[in-house]
Amino acid sequence: MPYITLEDQTRLYYETHGSGTPILFIHGV
Repeated sequence: MPYITLEDQTRLYYETHGSGTPILFIHGV
């Protein structure tokens, strides 16, 4: 599965669809 691991070892899941400017959704902030 596509994940990116941050410096604090938090793993974020991401999906790539289409083209254009990326949008980041943060649930629960």
